[in-house]
Amino acid sequence: MSNRLITGVTAVLLATAFGCGDSEDPSKGNNDNNANNVNNVNNVNNVNNVNNMNNVNNVNNVNNVNNSNNGNNSNNANNFVCTRIDSFYGQVGNDGEHDGGAPTVDGTLDFDANLSAVLAAVPATEDDENTPNVNEGEAVVDIDVSGALVTSTTFDAFANSTFWIQDQNLAMRVRLDDNATQDTVIKVGQKIDFKVTKVLNFAGIPQIALVEGVTVASEGNAVPYTEANGSTLTIDDFNKIVRVWGSITDAGTACGGSSFCFTLTHGGGSGATSTLRTSSEFIEMGDCVTFMGPVSAFPGPLAGGNPTVQVEQTNFDWLQENFPQ
Repeated sequence: MSNRLITGVTAVLLATAFGCGDSEDPSKGNNDNNANNVNNVNNVNNVNNVNNMNNVNNVNNVNNVNNSNNGNNSNNANNFVCTRIDSFYGQVGNDGEHDGGAPTVDGTLDFDANLSAVLAAVPATEDDENTPNVNEGEAVVDIDVSGALVTSTTFDAFANSTFWIQDQNLAMRVRLDDNATQDTVIKVGQKIDFKVTKVLNFAGIPQIALVEGVTVASEGNAVPYTEANGSTLTIDDFNKIVRVWGSITDAGTACGGSSFCFTLTHGGGSGATSTLRTSSEFIEMGDCVTFMGPVSAFPGPLAGGNPTVQVEQTNFDWLQENFPQ
């Protein structure tokens, strides 16, 4: 089976349904002639007989020595070793509408886009529910950003209003207010210029909430990322691009909205784990996945304390599942 990309809400689930029939199950009809029915008193070809000539074509008989699904088959899932999908870099270097750039492992940036000034303008506290007419978590500003590198976006039309940018000092998320839009098509690998007119502290997460005059200075730039497998992700990685791969080692728990949080165990014998947050309906315990996208945290770094640092599949293009071949 080939690699399968975990897609968004438009994904088509290709699965085989397995079930147990009841007394009305038509698959149980004509048992008098069923050579595999161990309860059939006329059955002379017992399923434990490895030389059973009538079973040589039965691909589901677990005792058949010619069974293509035999537990001793080298392609069996029990013998599958979870490995990185070397060719997978999420959006980086891809050819989607909002994808692009060139993946550069451990790359460094040597330009200041003025993101430090933007971060410094974000209020230190969130909105106070005691003052419903005032949002203490937002601030109106007038800050120019020049040459910020786009490292990730969300999906479809939302990509132009929610995306991640970085310079030599830090990485930051742009998430425009719900009723706000901007018309420039945003792509990974672009360097963009714009004016920030509003910033927001949302659950401790600093965000750019309103912008003006977005223009593209260049495209196809190198996008730095870190091979973080086996490493413990920290708040210092917040909003930066990492690649990790490993196995889903629990059944997941609900963690807000339609999302579930799973334990992603990575790094082989190192035993490193990260929280994977996703709204995908296809992720389950035992899956082998490769993730490449920005590191998130909840609450965000402005909240202080001990936030949960995680990888979050905000865009389904950031994660791909590896299957036995």
